[in-house]
Amino acid sequence: MLGYVARRLAQMIVVLLGISVLVFALLHLVPGDPAAILLGQQATAQDIVRLRHVMGLDRPLWDQFVRYVTRAARGDLGTSIFLGGQPVTALIATRLPATAELALTAMACAVAIGVPVGVVSAVRQYSVIDIVGMAVTQVGISMPVFWLGMLLILVFSLELRWLPTFGRGAPLTAAFAALLAGRGAPLLDSARHLAMPAMTLALSAVVLITRMVRSAMLEVLGQDYVRTARSKGLSARAVTYRHALRNAVLPVLTIVGLQAGALLGGAVVTATIFGWPGVGQLLINAIGQRDFPIIQGTALVTALVFSGINLAVDIAYAWLDPRIRYG
Repeated sequence: MLGYVARRLAQMIVVLLGISVLVFALLHLVPGDPAAILLGQQATAQDIVRLRHVMGLDRPLWDQFVRYVTRAARGDLGTSIFLGGQPVTALIATRLPATAELALTAMACAVAIGVPVGVVSAVRQYSVIDIVGMAVTQVGISMPVFWLGMLLILVFSLELRWLPTFGRGAPLTAAFAALLAGRGAPLLDSARHLAMPAMTLALSAVVLITRMVRSAMLEVLGQDYVRTARSKGLSARAVTYRHALRNAVLPVLTIVGLQAGALLGGAVVTATIFGWPGVGQLLINAIGQRDFPIIQGTALVTALVFSGINLAVDIAYAWLDPRIRYG
């Protein structure tokens, strides 16, 4: 196992390096000069040249990239061009809790909805529940995230006035701490702000998890060991959850891991619609301002989190199924 983890960590380094090269190259292919944007339209050519030198943009591209990778290896992602020279690492660290809160809530909702619906659809194949569930998932997989977000705002914010349109309430950690102290208002405020962004972000994951659970359960329910468990007189609940679902969960775990990483990317769209103050909003603003360090740092951190989630999923395989061994 340790050898496998070491190899995966080495692969993560290669992936992160590849992501850094790709993002760096794309940023320098896009038209626009950060120095000219920062100084504005009234800047002279001499001012732009002077600022480019201060920012290091006049160095050869290979030199800029080597400097960036060297600093990133030490945990230094550079300083923001447009946010007063603030460290990118600190900016991302400040916004990351909000993004993690949104992504984890969305994934919890997706698993809580997708797994039971998928199990029921498989156990009662071709029933009304199965047909309706698959029809709803088909609609869900065809629905753009931004359209669903605007639809939820229209219904629950503008028409019913149940939920706030944008922004973030109290952080969940602070809200739960307040609840333990006897104050429930912060948790309610946090839940109201979190409801629409989380459900918007969870939609695609719910659809994929539901369909994967149903497919995996249908395959497992026809296996000999499931028929043997039934013949031994075990209850339907025990057969379904203790024998069938545990063996069907491995491919589902892969989807959950991939969707957990994809939710970080989906949070960019959600941040734009709901004004969620996470890494996605930081990235959108940086793209509009051509803030190279923030864009590169955000892409690197996202790739790191995504790779770490995939590694955790692979390790979880051996825990869920003792037959799996890594050499």
